[in-house]
Amino acid sequence: MPADNDKANLLLNDVLNEFVDGIANEDEDLQGTPIKGCKLSDNFDKKSIDSRQILEEEKSAKEVPEVGFFQLFRYSSIGDNALMVFAALVAVISGAWSPAETIIFGRVIDRLVDYDTTKQNYSKVNMSTEAFLEETATLCLYQALLGLAFLITKYIMVSCFSIAAANQVFRIRCMFMESILKQDIGWFDTNKTGDFTSRISGDLNKIQDGIGEKVPMCISSMSSAFLNVGCGFYYGWKLALVTSSVIPLLTIGLTVVTKIQATVSKEELDAYGTAGAVAEEVLSGIRTVVAFGGERKEIQRYDNHLAKARKKGIIRSLLTAISEAIAWLGIFCGYALAFWYGSRLILAEKDEINPEYSSGTLVIVLFTILSASMYSGYLSPYFEAFSLARGAAAKVFDVISRKSLIDSSLDCGLKPASLSGNITLKDVQFSYPARTVPVLKGLSFDVKSGQTVALVGPSGCGKSTVIQLILRFYDAITGY
Repeated sequence: MPADNDKANLLLNDVLNEFVDGIANEDEDLQGTPIKGCKLSDNFDKKSIDSRQILEEEKSAKEVPEVGFFQLFRYSSIGDNALMVFAALVAVISGAWSPAETIIFGRVIDRLVDYDTTKQNYSKVNMSTEAFLEETATLCLYQALLGLAFLITKYIMVSCFSIAAANQVFRIRCMFMESILKQDIGWFDTNKTGDFTSRISGDLNKIQDGIGEKVPMCISSMSSAFLNVGCGFYYGWKLALVTSSVIPLLTIGLTVVTKIQATVSKEELDAYGTAGAVAEEVLSGIRTVVAFGGERKEIQRYDNHLAKARKKGIIRSLLTAISEAIAWLGIFCGYALAFWYGSRLILAEKDEINPEYSSGTLVIVLFTILSASMYSGYLSPYFEAFSLARGAAAKVFDVISRKSLIDSSLDCGLKPASLSGNITLKDVQFSYPARTVPVLKGLSFDVKSGQTVALVGPSGCGKSTVIQLILRFYDAITGY
């Protein structure tokens, strides 16, 4: 699988370089009649378009906002949705195995205590050895069946989400590649191709990680947390209430840290994408870099971008450590409260005939509430993966959804009524999107069909620019 991804990335890199270096789009003459059944868009009205201005506005626009969690699944098919819904339901059901296991364990503890107190001749319950062995054997069988159910449900939910995630990422890769190849050349002047190869290799892996097996695992953990809390309150609300007092503090702390993580992870991805674009730019023009002795300068430029990414990565790792610390602090505080208050409740009812808190009840309440805290702590890595996926998906989805100003693959537009081969430029003014210096200032000339014309002039006078305008790599700012 890694080898296949590397081949795909190399293919993308080659295609983008060839595309930017001069693959010609179809020559379109906009003076004609619209294609039948096709509605003209403003994107194809030459008089209303200033490509340079639009690209500059896009470049200076605010950062692309993070996508919502459910927006990560925007490119899922009906089959993918069916798999994910089914797996999510299975994940919710799998959350019941944790409290069920604790209840069985509590019952085993009760039987052990009853049998031991019977042997010591101070028990209120008379339990024979045969009854003890029979009941414990039954409870152990239930425990084994729970383990089998746990195995089956985990396999179903993880495999279904993994299949759906693989399908979606495959679809996103294809759409991302298709969208890039549809963009106008002016857009490539303000965006670096190395950034695209970095995103299609690294960012899409993060998206797959955020919509894959971690989603059902997170759902299962949340289900276990809620069901454990409900079970604890059912069997002993007093002890459960005291022990669960740590859960709100745990939840608030993790929520705040996760929100900060999302912002930092997005900044880290941007920094790595810029560094990758620099490396791609240098390697693609290595002869020029070596000829001008720019190796040290380019290394320094690459290191500067990596330093920013490293700083953001350190901050993100620190936040991950803080979230883990908060989670386990809540767990151990819950242990301390449960042992302290639970022992007091048992001693207060030791002389009653039917005490509310037995040894088994204490174990059930203690471990269900603490399991809820533990499962809440398990959510932190999942939320981090979701944050990384949301940050990675922001620019990937933005590229996919962008409509090119010049898209030769569309059927919409003006179709020439006839083609005579004449070329006319009248009062053409043009400057490249990435530069503000005007290249053409009111250029006008006619070339008749069959006529040979040579464009002569010093370097930078606009000879190549004229050819690119004829091929419609760009649209003129004014004139036609």
